[in-house]
Amino acid sequence: MHEEVDVLMDEEIRIQAKCRKSLPKYLGMTEEVDMVAFKEDRGETYFLVRASDFLKCYKEYKDLKWQSTQKNT
Repeated sequence: MHEEVDVLMDEEIRIQAKCRKSLPKYLGMTEEVDMVAFKEDRGETYFLVRASDFLKCYKEYKDLKWQSTQKNT
């Protein structure tokens, strides 16, 4: 595993963990939004989501994936 990987989730998602005293204001997540999209000029687009929202969606994805494998057996 590359040294930049801090967490390996479910043996397939490589996460680099960062901790800051505060996030830049332009990345502010309020209760009114579910995610923030941001990008560098002419660069890739990224999404910032709350960990709890991501984990909920990931669990739903894994459950659906598991259900589809069960239907095929």
